[in-house]
Parts: sequence; structure tokens; C-alpha cells
Amino acid sequence: MVFNVDCIMASDISRILNGILYGNDCLIENVSLNSKMMAKNTCFLAIKGKNFDGYNYIKEALENGAKLIITDRYISLNSPYVLVDDVILALGELAKFQAKGVKVVGITGSLGKTTVKNMVVSVLSQKYKVHGTEANENNEIGVPKTLLGAKNHDFCVVEMGMRGLGEIGYLASIALPTTVIVTNAKTSHIERLKTKENIFFYFLSI
Repeated sequence: MVFNVDCIMASDISRILNGILYGNDCLIENVSLNSKMMAKNTCFLAIKGKNFDGYNYIKEALENGAKLIITDRYISLNSPYVLVDDVILALGELAKFQAKGVKVVGITGSLGKTTVKNMVVSVLSQKYKVHGTEANENNEIGVPKTLLGAKNHDFCVVEMGMRGLGEIGYLASIALPTTVIVTNAKTSHIERLKTKENIFFYFLSI
């Protein structure tokens, strides 16, 4: 998927991400995490996942029309790129910047997040233009993707999942929700957090 963003210069992206711009400055209008999917003036983020490394697809992204690369390693190809410490964290910061002005509803909890999210989207959509989390996009990559998709919307309803300590706090620091819903605190995270009280406490970090 390609995300349309507010027009921004590569030098400004570098500043927002506390990165270093190599090569010429250029205008960016779109963001993509998929090296095969490019649009006009697209920035490709070379994210490293469990089963892939976006760094290995930079050449393909450029061949498909990418104008700017965000990476955590030096590249020798003839293209402007922004060097950052962590591309996933950079994705979060870029999404946070692009989503400013959109009211965010954050939803977390052990169970029922998707059902509640669908209900909130349905209610708000009666009066406002609303974007919500799709599928299970509720982690450190999915939440920024949801925020990037919220351009020209009044509200963004964001699910936030927890797989480890500190994750909810991090996701909340990206989404900056103005309204928060905690569905419940069950034992689904008990192996990491030991007690239901701890689980509830970490959900409140949103």
C-alpha cells in the first residue's frame, strides 16, 4: 500500500527523524513499505522484519520509481536517502508528524479491541470522516500505517496491542490519543506481567 502524505521535503523528513540526508533534496508526496508499490514522489522505508529485510529491496524500490530511501545502513546507489538509527522508529515518528490535527481514539485491552473499534468507527462515521485500524494492524508497524492512512479524516480509531513491556506506552506516544478505551484486563499477558493488576497498569500507560 502507498500512503499519500502532506507534501514535504526530504530535508524536513531528515530533521523530523533526527537522521542524515545524503544526496539532493527532493519533494515527497507518498510513503511506501513495499518496494513494488510506488507512486509519484514516493519515499520507501527499508524496514527489517522477522522474515525479510527491506534493505535488500532498496534497488528494486528505486527501479520502481522511489525518490527517497529511509534506511539504517549506508547505500552506494545513486539516490537521495535518509540514514536513521532505526527504520521502524522512524516510521512511527513520520506517522506521528503526518497525523497531527487528526483526533485519535486509542483502544487497548486483553480482549474485544476489534469489536469495540468497529463500534466506535460505526458511531463516529454517522457524522465524521473516520479511519480505523484494518485487520490486526495493532503493533509498532501497524499503528503507524493506520495513522498514515488517516490523512483528510476527522478521526482515527487505533487499536493498540501488547506483546511486551512498554509497547502500549510506545504506541501511545506515536498516536497521541485524545480519547482512550481500555476494554478489559484479562490473563492473556500473564506470563509476561505476572498479575492482572500489572496488566491493567500497563494498559493504563496509553
